[in-house]
Parts: sequence; C-alpha cells; structure tokens
Amino acid sequence: GRGGYTSGQINLTRGTLLYIYVGEVGQGYTYSNFNGGGIGETGGGGATDIRLSSGIWNDFNSLKSRIMVAGGGGGGYYLSTTKDGICPDAGGLKGTDAYCIYTPDGVTTYSGHGGTQTIGGKCGSTTSIYDPYIPNADGHFGYGGYGNTYPDNRCMSSGGGGGYYGAGHGIHLGNGWTGGGGGSSFISG
Repeated sequence: GRGGYTSGQINLTRGTLLYIYVGEVGQGYTYSNFNGGGIGETGGGGATDIRLSSGIWNDFNSLKSRIMVAGGGGGGYYLSTTKDGICPDAGGLKGTDAYCIYTPDGVTTYSGHGGTQTIGGKCGSTTSIYDPYIPNADGHFGYGGYGNTYPDNRCMSSGGGGGYYGAGHGIHLGNGWTGGGGGSSFISG
C-alpha cells in the first residue's frame, strides 16, 4: 500500500530542535522495518514523522512527542494489484482496511484493519490456523501489527503499516495470503 501525506504550519520558538524520522519501505521476512512497519512476508511501511524529542524510533516518550505523522502503507500479498481489491494505503484520521486477498474461499475478513486516532487496527479474522502464535498481530501506538509463527518463527502474510496508530496484520491461512492495513496519520493541534 501507499504511504500517507500530511502538511501543516506551526509556530516554533527560535532554536527549537525538530527530529525527522523517515519510514522504511516494507521489507519481506525482516525483523526491522524502521519506524513502525509490521514485519511479514510482505512488510508494512514505516511512518514518517516529525518529533520534538529524540530517541530510538520506538521509544514511548519520543513517540508521544510527534507533532506530525504520515502513516505507512500496509503490506499487500504476493503480486497483488488493484484488480485484486483494495490494497492497504495509509490514511488521514484512519488508515485503509485491506481487502487484498488470495485465498481459496475469497474471504476478505482475514485482512488487517487500518489504524485510527485512538487505537491500533485489528488483525484479520481470528480463524487462522496460526492464531495462537501471533500475539502482536494488532496495531499499536506507533507501530503496525506483526506475527511470529510456530515453529520456525518466520513472519507470515502481511505486516500492518506504521502510523500514529499502526494497522493490523493480515492473517496467513496456510494456503493463501492477505493484506495488512494502513497506518493512521496525525497533525497536532
């Protein structure tokens, strides 16, 4: 999915330091999508933001100091295109729910949901055979959902996009792939 775009104006005191964190494009089978992109077979993109406090990207106090966030897009599935459904773009107040699917039954509820201004997006349907092994599949404050699967600890299906609140992970069905949701954007006011 495509990342979000934000713009705005703010009056700052001379000498105020701003910290710019540029999100990483979603990477497959990785454990470090910078700035919140959820890991997966197709990873979610990280958010890009401006902060008033430095620190590692996922430091809670640094995340709280963000004054502008452009959400990251969610991971699609292998060879997904728009003809396959709605791919998980980042959003404004809410990221896009993913409807990128490749499943034998064509069920879209396995895909992740977009993040909002108050809560991370939910992961796909909880009917997956991998459910017991994906405790972090929902999006959270600052990062998208991901899932480690048993027994090889690889991250299956698509990661959620990072954002003000990250998006949910797409659930792997064992014989199909789904999309992760898009992260939400934010402008302080």
